[in-house]
Amino acid sequence: MRIDHNIHLDYSDVLLKPKRSTLSSRRDVDITREFKFRNSGQSAKFVPIVASNMDGVGTFEIAKVLQEHHMLTVLSKHYDILDWDRAMGKGLKLQHVSVCTGTGAIWDNNANDYQTLKQVLQKYPDVNFITIDVANAYHEQFVDFVKRIRSEYPDKTIIAGNVVTPEMVEELIINGADMVKVGIGPGSVCTTRTQTGVGVPQFSAVIECADAANGVGGHIMSSESAFERHGARKDGYRGTEGKTVRLEYKGAVKNTVEQILGGVRSTCTYIGARRIKDMPKWAFCASKQCDQQSV
Repeated sequence: MRIDHNIHLDYSDVLLKPKRSTLSSRRDVDITREFKFRNSGQSAKFVPIVASNMDGVGTFEIAKVLQEHHMLTVLSKHYDILDWDRAMGKGLKLQHVSVCTGTGAIWDNNANDYQTLKQVLQKYPDVNFITIDVANAYHEQFVDFVKRIRSEYPDKTIIAGNVVTPEMVEELIINGADMVKVGIGPGSVCTTRTQTGVGVPQFSAVIECADAANGVGGHIMSSESAFERHGARKDGYRGTEGKTVRLEYKGAVKNTVEQILGGVRSTCTYIGARRIKDMPKWAFCASKQCDQQSV
């Protein structure tokens, strides 16, 4: 066994250093960003916060709130075409959502999530994003499946993951992904790290993976968890890498979203970033473990 003695950090290990700012108000901050995607050739402008396809998060109800703030939602891969039809009748905006699939179609071309993906994109071609989601994207068959989806949908923007190392980010982007999901086990309800002993602290994973993505013209979004909860694995084993928790009701999702966005705006005013795009240039972390390491 080889041990990596480099420092690896989680978000709880760092703070951003404040610096002189010319911003007089949080309203002066532009929190939208325009992205150009390497493989689809498409571009999109949105607030770079993406709701994951987890149960209770990647829902049509959440999507309808987030779309009003120009944020994206990756919808659960367990929805079927009838669910999509019902949501369309209730004001869903297709430019702010992604359809999602696992990799069951590698073994069974009639896998439900893959068939739903095909039906959704045929019936609703204005859906521009496809997410290919698995807990472990480190097997060769996953890369081949990304290639397959890229071949089938050359003009769609593909999000794929989960990974935590730069070399795999490069591999996925080179083979068809436009954005890569980063994160194995960092979520508060995820037990991957304790159950398998696998993962990389999320702050360091994001820094290293972002650098790799930028080098090949791709992007990342950090994922809050990586686990599969539905259905048995093809090999007959099942390792549930998450836990069920009960949370106190916090009120309307709209209030939470506005609080998050207000926090991001405040961060930018503290560090002098007029645009969210400028944050990497202006932000430096403050930690006993990471003197002068740039974000």
